[in-house]
Amino acid sequence: MRPPRHRHPVGPRLLALLVLMLLLGAAGGPGTPGGPAGVLAVVGPASASAAPGDTRAEYFTGLLRKDPVYVSPALTRVVSAADEARLRRAVADMPYPTFVVVAPKFSDEPDLQSFSDLPALLHDRLGRDGLYVVADESGIYLEAEAFGVRTRGDIDRISSVVLDAVPTRDGPIARVLVALDTLRTGTPPASSKTDEDAADAVRFWSIVAVVGLLTAAVVVGVAAMTPGARRRREERRRVRVSAREAREAAAAAVVPEPDRADARRDAQDAVAGLARAIAEAASPPARALRSYDAASHVLGAEKATAVDYLGARVLADAGRAQLHGATTWRPCLFDPRHGEGSSPTRWRRGGQDATIPACASCAALIAEGTAPAVLQDRGRPYWDRDTVWARTGFGAIEDDVADVVLAGGRTVR
Repeated sequence: MRPPRHRHPVGPRLLALLVLMLLLGAAGGPGTPGGPAGVLAVVGPASASAAPGDTRAEYFTGLLRKDPVYVSPALTRVVSAADEARLRRAVADMPYPTFVVVAPKFSDEPDLQSFSDLPALLHDRLGRDGLYVVADESGIYLEAEAFGVRTRGDIDRISSVVLDAVPTRDGPIARVLVALDTLRTGTPPASSKTDEDAADAVRFWSIVAVVGLLTAAVVVGVAAMTPGARRRREERRRVRVSAREAREAAAAAVVPEPDRADARRDAQDAVAGLARAIAEAASPPARALRSYDAASHVLGAEKATAVDYLGARVLADAGRAQLHGATTWRPCLFDPRHGEGSSPTRWRRGGQDATIPACASCAALIAEGTAPAVLQDRGRPYWDRDTVWARTGFGAIEDDVADVVLAGGRTVR
């Protein structure tokens, strides 16, 4: 156990951050601390942009002043209402001020040398001593800092203790709950490694059995092949050839691939604007918050491409539309830089007719029988790549693109 840590509320990091906020035209700063005791657990990805990251920290701080527990709507797939209720009860039982944020983690944020710096940053902004627990959406990244209070458990080892005791499949809330209980009581939990090893063995032999059954099925299938089956395979081959020819025809009209640096700056500006709009909204809808989390996730990706940054900008545009009441917002399928696909258009691709969202210019070209220019991704039409953007059309063919991005982790596969 280590002694309580005391920090001066205004340090060099905070001064630098305030200067940056003034330069960016951001408003506000830490206000008068208030509200009940709470635990801080931040679950989520971090932006590579100064403006979005700075606004994100301010956003969390403002929420913590009103409510000691915040669970991002983007995590509904891994955090249930019952999980959140358990977390709130655990926070209320803590013997000292404890504050919780559960939201997506970013790989790089302004003023943060590492993820472990986030509790100190939020403590400086909130201006309240207490326990701060920070975790990502899986709970793999979990940090705890105590300011002006003494924990019974070893706070320096809490991350390794929790990772050893709670399987990843149990989710972030389970790991945060174990961390809180350990720090409150001083009693470390039992390790789950033995159970995990046994489960791995069961899974291994289950996979072996399934592979054996599939192999037998393949042998039976080959033995049962008929001339009719061969004709069906030949028909499927012709359909694939037609689809490839259609894509090649559409790809004949191309535009230069976006510049990576320019695309990143555009995305940073768009995400920062969305963050400010969310902060100013009285009750921002959950879809807008998910769009913001997903856009920030993309900005924080270490190997993001120019097309990834364009995807972040499109998510930010969708978030702003959702703030103004839009239930769906679809970009132009051919190039999302064209803006909203406000003209539903019949288009023949791969031997099939479909109604797609297109901008007015692309819709006019299709009506004339001309293939519109297609956004390029590393020398190929973007929809020919195996990426989240190809699968969703940047939201043109998938309403919940933000959920797809957050559920999939990386943007490019």
